[in-house]
Amino acid sequence: MHFTGTEIVEELRATQADATFKLCLEFIDNYPDIIDKAVSQEGECSFYHRRTSEDSRLDPDKTIREQFNLLRVV
Repeated sequence: MHFTGTEIVEELRATQADATFKLCLEFIDNYPDIIDKAVSQEGECSFYHRRTSEDSRLDPDKTIREQFNLLRVV
């Protein structure tokens, strides 16, 4: 995917959806042979638990720097 930086959200979503559909169709069209082309993940695995409203609760006694990760979620 290539973006110019002037796209609006709907355009980004449409481009992402097109790319996702193409990948899915490629997988289906090439299954099961495509399984042999799998590449193992490198590095350490990561997993993020589903956020709850409690995860976004700010503490007025802490600095913004200490709570920055709470503010980054869209």
